[in-house]
Amino acid sequence: MLSNLFKKLSNLFKKFKPRFAAVLDKSALFLILPALAIVACIDMPRTISVVTWMLFAAILVGFCIQISRAAWSPINLVALIDKASQDPRAAATVVAAVIHFVGLLVVALVLWTRP
Repeated sequence: MLSNLFKKLSNLFKKFKPRFAAVLDKSALFLILPALAIVACIDMPRTISVVTWMLFAAILVGFCIQISRAAWSPINLVALIDKASQDPRAAATVVAAVIHFVGLLVVALVLWTRP
């Protein structure tokens, strides 16, 4: 039972490893960490506010992913992106629509929850 749980967690980690790597990107951290350290020395409450807002934005983007998967569940984006490279008209239009939808959904949720 316990080994089965570890096996499932290992498979889940392998699936999300590229996404974790994107969060720990060295070039992004090279920009974020020194700037965050300087702002922390100048204005600690603002630093806490920025970090809190970034965590809150991650929660909102997670909700956007769930909403977009529910709204666009019959659409296989990977297959459409491959098809768009062959015949770019219809498939590229659907891919662009999904990307546009998710982007507008993120903006709408952020503006809606903004104090």
